[in-house]
Amino acid sequence: MRAWLLLPVLLWSTLAHSHPLGNNTVNREAAITISGHDIRIDYRLDLAEIPTLLASQSADLDGDGEVSADEWQRYARDSATALLPALQLTADHRDLALQVESVQSQLVDGAAGLTQLRLHVVLSAPLAAAGRAVVSYRDSSRAEQAGWREIWVRTAAGANIQRTTAARADRSLGLTRFPPLGGPLLNETATEFDVVVDGSASSAAPQSAPLQAAPATARHAGLLALFLLGAHHIASGWDHLVFLFGLVLLSRSLRALFGVVTAFTLAHSLTLGLAAAGLITPPGSLVEPAIALSIAYVGLCNVYHRQRAHGVMLAFGFGLIHGFGFAGALAETLGPHALDGHGWLLSLAAFNLGIESFQLALLCAVVPLLRQGARLSWAPLARRGAAHGVLWAGLGWFALRVSGW
Repeated sequence: MRAWLLLPVLLWSTLAHSHPLGNNTVNREAAITISGHDIRIDYRLDLAEIPTLLASQSADLDGDGEVSADEWQRYARDSATALLPALQLTADHRDLALQVESVQSQLVDGAAGLTQLRLHVVLSAPLAAAGRAVVSYRDSSRAEQAGWREIWVRTAAGANIQRTTAARADRSLGLTRFPPLGGPLLNETATEFDVVVDGSASSAAPQSAPLQAAPATARHAGLLALFLLGAHHIASGWDHLVFLFGLVLLSRSLRALFGVVTAFTLAHSLTLGLAAAGLITPPGSLVEPAIALSIAYVGLCNVYHRQRAHGVMLAFGFGLIHGFGFAGALAETLGPHALDGHGWLLSLAAFNLGIESFQLALLCAVVPLLRQGARLSWAPLARRGAAHGVLWAGLGWFALRVSGW
């Protein structure tokens, strides 16, 4: 069997059960329900594979490499308590004291043999008196972590909303339905609404569907999981794949192409290693636009047929930048182990071996197709169209990332 025929299998094994918004996102939803007596917030957290891996390290209190159901529940309660200072709820500019009513946790299958953690925290605060009130809500939790942020409001018996800046419907169905990867994300962190309450009805907030109980145990990720996660990272990173495709178009031979891809991976590894050791902390607001510009530059090189002017050095230089795109999360994952010896280097090696393996498998699939296609009469036109596609994809990503979409 030819090596390129294994690519669909590898793609399925790395992409199956992966988080639709990427494996480094933390997603939040606050469903605010106001009744005649109180305000209830159904607060949901959805952690993708990497944040869940970090959470498992914190939740494993006895250090045995497994997180029991009790340890997960304690982690969930601690997370709910830590959430309170970051949530501000006021009525007519008076702070309302939120209290935790219940906490539930759930683990679901993720990519590369990892899991995804979901938390459901129910909070409530009493309303002081009947009448009209201006209620405001602000969430400043996990401000540094990328992901979906959604706020919506609804009423129960004894309350009527007159005006609101929030949506009145659940757009993600409890953080279970998201737009395609790369699409715009909601970023709602605050809202305000006018409400009239009569105070006569009992509290009867609509009930949300409960989470299922977490499994009894969850093992920490091993080297195989990190290998698969590396393959998943490159397989689901369309900006990396477009950049590599641009490098393929620039290369004149398989030998040159192998050197280019290896240089890219070595640079990627160097960046990740420095980040994992805590020596660099690149700001995502600069890194992501820089990655997009590197794609546009490779596309521009292809448009003007500058194959001989770059090659390995171009791949290595831009590989350093692309490595920053994932360095922060991996540094948090491996960083706690750096002081315990060199075991974290094995984890880094496994992750990057996954990247390199997927890239080589991809080349085994793409290069023969390109060689066959080069014999066709319309091949030069197709190559130029592909070069423009790489160029404009990079410019499009740059515009989106600079604008914050």
